[in-house]
Amino acid sequence: MQYIDLSDNGQLDTYTKNLSNPNNSDEVAVYDKLNAFYMKVPTIPVLIALQNTPGGTEEEQYENFMRTLECFKTLFNGILINCLKNARDEEKVIASYKGGELLILSEKLPWFDTVYNNWELFKDCKLAIYPDHNKEAWRIQSLPASLSARFENRCSAPKSWHGKEGEELNALAGIKSATFVHKAGFTGGAKTFEDVQIMAQNWIKGE
Repeated sequence: MQYIDLSDNGQLDTYTKNLSNPNNSDEVAVYDKLNAFYMKVPTIPVLIALQNTPGGTEEEQYENFMRTLECFKTLFNGILINCLKNARDEEKVIASYKGGELLILSEKLPWFDTVYNNWELFKDCKLAIYPDHNKEAWRIQSLPASLSARFENRCSAPKSWHGKEGEELNALAGIKSATFVHKAGFTGGAKTFEDVQIMAQNWIKGE
């Protein structure tokens, strides 16, 4: 809501400039490029403005706005439900973490966002283990490298595992029920909890 209010009142540029505090011409140039980019991101104010009919009458614009408003009511209702559930589930993730290199979850929870929201708490953690969506297998995934590098691995799978599946992967990982490791080495899986634990230990060792 703060973003929407700042944008609607023409204060977004001032707010972000004070927040980033560019100190020289090079930093200002970088800020200007990023600002120009983000001004074109389809945020809520932009999406609402784009519903206006070019050259439309006042009545047409009002009808467009009310139609758009109904769409956003539905959208925000879903967002609110998810936010409330995620806030409750975030507490479960934190309670499940016992420190160390592994975060082990017994149910599917929003662990990725929890890590971002509690970065210092998970500073020593390398991998997360959690049930797959079908609840008949287990997944393993690297935590992100940093707050600004969501798609860089804090702990990549051993290179020889990347892109491997089934029996070939089992032979490399030293287990029996491995299913896959993504070619980027950030996630993988196994059918049993015992195997995914062994997989995680060998993953961390780089074996």
